[in-house]
Amino acid sequence: MIGTSGGATAGTDDALEPAMAPGGEGVGLPLSPAQERLWFLHQLDPDDASYNIPLVLRLTGALHEPALRSAFDATAARHEALRTRFPDRDGRPVALVEPPAPVPVESVDLRRRPGGATRLLAERTNAAFDLARGPLLRVTLLRTDDDEHLLCLVLHHIVADGWSLNLLRAELATRYAAHLDGRTVELPELLPYTEYACREREFAAGPEADAAVAHWRERLAGAPVLDLRPTVTPSGEGPGGAFHTRRLTGAGQAVDALARQKRCTPFMVLLAAYQVLLHRWTRQDDFCVGVPAAGRSEPELEPVIGYFSSTLVLRAELAGAPSFAELLRRLRRSVLAGFAHDRVPFERLIDELGVERRLGGSPLFQTLLTVHTQDEPDAHAGEFAGLGCAEADGGHAASKFEVMLDLRREGDDLIAVFGYRTDLFDAPWVTRFARHFETLLRGALADPDAPVPGLPLLTGAEEDELLALGTGCAVPEADAEALPATLERAVRTYGDDRTAVRDAGGALTYRELWEAAGALAVRLRGAGVRDGDTVGVRLPRGTRAVTAMLAAWRAGAAYLPLDPAYPPARLDLMVADTGVRVVVADPESAEGVPVGDPECPRAEEEGSAGGPELPGAAPGGPVNVPRNAPENAPVVLAPEAPGPAGVPDPGWAAGPDHPAYVIHTSGSTGRPKGVVVPHRALAARVGWMREHYGLTADDEVLQFASLSFDTHA
Repeated sequence: MIGTSGGATAGTDDALEPAMAPGGEGVGLPLSPAQERLWFLHQLDPDDASYNIPLVLRLTGALHEPALRSAFDATAARHEALRTRFPDRDGRPVALVEPPAPVPVESVDLRRRPGGATRLLAERTNAAFDLARGPLLRVTLLRTDDDEHLLCLVLHHIVADGWSLNLLRAELATRYAAHLDGRTVELPELLPYTEYACREREFAAGPEADAAVAHWRERLAGAPVLDLRPTVTPSGEGPGGAFHTRRLTGAGQAVDALARQKRCTPFMVLLAAYQVLLHRWTRQDDFCVGVPAAGRSEPELEPVIGYFSSTLVLRAELAGAPSFAELLRRLRRSVLAGFAHDRVPFERLIDELGVERRLGGSPLFQTLLTVHTQDEPDAHAGEFAGLGCAEADGGHAASKFEVMLDLRREGDDLIAVFGYRTDLFDAPWVTRFARHFETLLRGALADPDAPVPGLPLLTGAEEDELLALGTGCAVPEADAEALPATLERAVRTYGDDRTAVRDAGGALTYRELWEAAGALAVRLRGAGVRDGDTVGVRLPRGTRAVTAMLAAWRAGAAYLPLDPAYPPARLDLMVADTGVRVVVADPESAEGVPVGDPECPRAEEEGSAGGPELPGAAPGGPVNVPRNAPENAPVVLAPEAPGPAGVPDPGWAAGPDHPAYVIHTSGSTGRPKGVVVPHRALAARVGWMREHYGLTADDEVLQFASLSFDTHA
């Protein structure tokens, strides 16, 4: 869609009347609708350089500077767009064409300043233009060696487009060579750009424009915003730009072959691949991509330097998981219809669609795809009138859209240049984005009948990385020992020479921890705990809680951590869900021990009124039942007891496949669920931590998580 009309009076008869500049400065002519839109955008942000069009050529050989200056002067005299500026007349822009005059050429000798070219080029390509004062062609010649120069050309988009750069380069070379040979150059007279601008304004007010607007209104109504999920935290510095280039070796020939097979153009194949990439990255079936069109439908416009290009907004059609070949069929229809309606006042369409305008963002699309498949191969691309010539990076760091992809052929290869806004995305993001585009395109070329969701996206290295992350650490062998056996070896090694665990109230050596856990394990068995049971541990973090958990293992049971800070209702549910019959808790808090579900089993109670004496209980080991507790309430066992300590039977010890502990989910999606973690899994976790955290016997680990949170183990 071409440009914009800039207000309610755009396209009316009075807009075509020339305006006399004050003070006899000259006559102001109307702008094209596209130019007028750029002028208004410039008023909103005069320092914006995103509409600069740079071209930097590295010229090698004996350059004749007077001949180059003469070539610029003659070329600017022939193309009035290169001599046009855009002052303000009563709040509205006019085009003021200056008479032919020498073109300013900045010449800088850098032979004694190696490395200075990069900074100077970036300064010139990123400097904003003054549209009112002009000139809108900036020329700098940097001499970097005796036989090497960098020619930097920068134009504002309001007077040129990408096609214009090719015209400018070719005409400069022709006139430069003629000057050296002492020849005159006879070139045909051109249509003045200002006359074309008047034609476009007349078209914008006519019935054909109405039909074009109707087409796009129907095609783009309700189009959603493409959400590429920025990776950079907004800094408030404003949009910047950067570029990433990737060569797709041999891909150009394969694209041509598929286009012939499917009766479409290489542009359509590349657009389809880019749409699939965006779909796979965003999971959106519906979004829009901007696509430039040359806008030179008439032969007389082809040799003219000026702003003729327009932008089509093409809507993706990815619903229903089509194959890549089916997507090409859909896209062929929409592209042909779009190019048939490529002349439309952009601002008028925005108004009719009711799209919100955003400063610093495009209202209809967030990404632009430019495919240079129509460029004719130039046998002289590597030379400039006898000089060696190659394009160089000018350091332009501005981006008009969130992401731009520029594709061009170089032999059988495709050169992909990804431009992106640095206030939204970072270099690793765009590097991965570019890599995925190549993988996906090659996959589609190899198997166009594959469904779009099944096309490859990841490289082999990325797949290996994901598989490694998903596999996790190695699972212990079937005969691997459980952690109690590992701890028993540590007891034999360190005994009382090392501290095993400590809290604010004191510390336990390896031997003390082992013996305390063994004594409590005997009491747990005496309270009715058997192999495979689950013991509740309702103790605050500290040495006693660690002792109780180890005691459950030595008694052949798993443990259920019960955080004292949890609400009683959740503790009730956890005890009932797990079928806990014995809870290790402080005697003074026995009244707060949760009450189990009516279906929960209960340890057999025998003995005196002072408390039940259960078979196998160690002497002096109290087993408490909360006062007024129902019949199915779990038995409460104090963590410590006076009297001689018992020694557990080694046959009680849990093995690798026995349950180690039970942890409950949060219950955010419904009722909390208990998850049984076996010793084998816990041993794998501990082994992974030891390896990846680099833990040794000389390290100390702080336990700060709740015992009811899985990482406590």
